[in-house]
Amino acid sequence: MSKSSLFYETCTVDNEVCLAKISRGYDIEILKGNDLEEYRNDIVSGKWALPGKITPKAGLKGEAYDPESSGWDSESWRKRIEDVSERILRLLNDYMYFSDPRHAAAVTNFILNTYFSDTFFYAPRLIIGGITICGKSRLLDLIAGLSYHGRIMPDATPAATFREMEKYKITPILDELQDYDKDHRSRYMQIIKNGLTENGVVMLTEGKGIYHTVEFKIFAPLAVVNKSGSFLPEDVVNRSISIGLITKPNDYKLKTLLDREEMAKIRTELYSIWAFMRQFPNQMPIKAVYEETLEELDSGKPLNVGGLKQYIFHNRTKDLASTYYTLAKLSGTEEDILSLLDDQQDQSMAALIESPDGLVFRSICDLAIKNIPFGAGKDKDKIGYLVEALRKISTREVMERCLDIQDEEGNNTFKRWDVDTGNVTRTMKGLGFSIQRGTNNKSFIVGNEKDVQAFIGCAGRFATGEQQSSLRKEGIL
Repeated sequence: MSKSSLFYETCTVDNEVCLAKISRGYDIEILKGNDLEEYRNDIVSGKWALPGKITPKAGLKGEAYDPESSGWDSESWRKRIEDVSERILRLLNDYMYFSDPRHAAAVTNFILNTYFSDTFFYAPRLIIGGITICGKSRLLDLIAGLSYHGRIMPDATPAATFREMEKYKITPILDELQDYDKDHRSRYMQIIKNGLTENGVVMLTEGKGIYHTVEFKIFAPLAVVNKSGSFLPEDVVNRSISIGLITKPNDYKLKTLLDREEMAKIRTELYSIWAFMRQFPNQMPIKAVYEETLEELDSGKPLNVGGLKQYIFHNRTKDLASTYYTLAKLSGTEEDILSLLDDQQDQSMAALIESPDGLVFRSICDLAIKNIPFGAGKDKDKIGYLVEALRKISTREVMERCLDIQDEEGNNTFKRWDVDTGNVTRTMKGLGFSIQRGTNNKSFIVGNEKDVQAFIGCAGRFATGEQQSSLRKEGIL
């Protein structure tokens, strides 16, 4: 039985003291007993009152709790999670102004994920942006007060954070990442990136004279305020829920002093649900809900929760959805989360299309479509036409088309002198295309099977809607 799962302390303290210690980030060490069965008996006998007909922070008064006859069946535990989610939503909306109401649902599901993250493979980050005086500090206070071992890390060194994450399973909350010094920001970026997946670790060298390597497990949900938005890499942003805060309108009324008592009750309820799940996972099968979500996403069929809109997610948005759609099913916020994920997928696709890779591929795609004979889609050898079209494309033509697209779109993603033949050739190779020297000192796409696979794969990521439509018409996609 791993130390991280041992939060019960027998006989010596009551429920409220235990929860208070947990909420401050302490692991409760076992004082008596050596095996899980003995602790299970302690819990059932009432030395730790599991969630049942007790109010939050009620302590250990009352009859012994028997989980087998608790009424926690496949419906009641889900209702309990939905009820506490409603309380979180209400609290957030009492104290925060969200210009997009879906952002309150996103924060609610982030908080839930801090308790259930062990169920999932991905721990999406919550990226909070906004101007000065828009409520960022208050939101961090709410998140820290409601999350599992929520900890705002304004001055902690990255090394200290690594240790806290492994030992106490804290939820790190990073404020104003752009203001961290360069070395700290670089190390915190390791936490942000490596801790996305369940096998995420960082490694440090320790010792005096004789050094050894120490590995720290850092898989955990994480919230970060990044006002400038310039320090987080694309692969992190695409696996994060991003929300933007703005200053509230003058006539929009919010409560002033945070209701700490309600926050404590919500946190106690969340810890109680977490405690029950850890001790009796078969009666609270969140993993089954997760597996159901994975099957839905892998089927390729559109997701629909009752509205007219249908959703299909790909690549990194699919990773996000595997965690957040599962949580949304539990919190009753499916429509908000699915539509938010859909919008983020559109934004990610737009960013990909406008990236250096996207610009170069769109140029290749335009030239390929131009080189495919009209009506080729009616011929059986559609791929053969694509091969011939690719073989006619030179790196110089791609560079010239890149410059034309920039002029047409007014896109200042690159400076004009960055788009040269050398950079374009390197990008083409990075996209998977083979290049060979041809006549007149020009280099061309080889046009082999590998190039066809690269073209079709890139079309799904970088081609515009109009380009994809043309390729479908010709039978290429």
